[in-house]
Amino acid sequence: MEKIVREIVEPMISNKAALMIKTVPAVENEPAEIIVIADKADTARLIGKGGSVANAIRKVVSVKARLDNVH
Repeated sequence: MEKIVREIVEPMISNKAALMIKTVPAVENEPAEIIVIADKADTARLIGKGGSVANAIRKVVSVKARLDNVH
């Protein structure tokens, strides 16, 4: 899943060297988490107004995870 997140996020940011994506594995009934760390200005861009960009990224990754049967 990190690969798809990177493919979505990289074109949106200006400081690609500061981008870090980490996966926290699923524990018990909780889903895995993907953490995106970026430059401050890029973080604001990735969140978007009212979280709209972040929510869109979550939806795309969620659909991909379901298609790949990843929990």
